[in-house]
Amino acid sequence: MQTSRILAISLVTLLAILHITPAFAQESTPSASPEASQCTIDPRPVDFLVGIITAEHPATTPTPITAVPTGPDVDDAIRDAVLTVVYTLTACVNAGDYLRAFALFDDGYLRRIIDPDGLMGEDVAYELGKQFEPIHPSAEDDLTRIVRVVSVAAQADGAVSVAVETSGGVDRDQDDSQIDVFVLRQIDGTWKIIDGASDLSMPEAAATP
Repeated sequence: MQTSRILAISLVTLLAILHITPAFAQESTPSASPEASQCTIDPRPVDFLVGIITAEHPATTPTPITAVPTGPDVDDAIRDAVLTVVYTLTACVNAGDYLRAFALFDDGYLRRIIDPDGLMGEDVAYELGKQFEPIHPSAEDDLTRIVRVVSVAAQADGAVSVAVETSGGVDRDQDDSQIDVFVLRQIDGTWKIIDGASDLSMPEAAATP
């Protein structure tokens, strides 16, 4: 019973970080949803969570994101790279291809989300990974659509924040919009999502008059 409860809670928690994910576009681009064919990253293996919970990870306590991060602009190459990660993530979520979606997240971030106290067993981690193997594309009414990019900003520690306004998504009306934030860092030459937050307030400077 305890194992089933941990599995259910972990499943909900992991799905939550996917259901907030948006696509990206230029500010003037009309709302659109990425095509499933744009989910091109190699998928995680079914047992990926076993490796994550058994690996050594440095103890970190990130400051919760409560507002859209600010900072200097990044160059065009970095902007394109981090937006491509967010775009691909949304395409994978809309495609219902979660093992590919999780490949865009840093292992340490996933560990903090599903097993912050280091108590999850390998059997639970394996069963949890199996839950994401079937591919179930989102229905048309559940697709996440982009409204605009709010900001892409360099952070003092070398990370880059991406804030986007999105509409639609699972359990949201297509007319409902919100601000979602992703924080990315280049790890071994690849940009990975290391933190995030959803449904934040619109920064005053970016609010529509």
